[in-house]
Amino acid sequence: MSYNKISRYKTFVRAPDADGSGCVVKYHNTEIVRTDTVRNRLKVTLDHNGWKGVTTKRKMNQAANEFLLGFGVHQADHVWYVRTIAGVYEFERRQFAFDAVTGLPWDVVELFTEKAA
Repeated sequence: MSYNKISRYKTFVRAPDADGSGCVVKYHNTEIVRTDTVRNRLKVTLDHNGWKGVTTKRKMNQAANEFLLGFGVHQADHVWYVRTIAGVYEFERRQFAFDAVTGLPWDVVELFTEKAA
């Protein structure tokens, strides 16, 4: 099995549209990876739904590789982390969202977007 392509076992996959949005990777009943366009920015949302297993993590990383989403998920000392071009962030809450272009966490992007408006 290739680790650059998403395993289809119990998994629904919708490839991104031309603009990068519309990507969905659903494992069992959870959309573990989703991309959306929000205020002309590409938002990537990761969701483990409490299932912090190796398969969830592997499928997230496979989606990142197959669709060039610019992140990686890893674990150290029982803590999950997301690596983007902007840095490494703890992934302790159920969801972690970030801007695909800057790699910044989505809550930071929204904060600066609101201040600029």
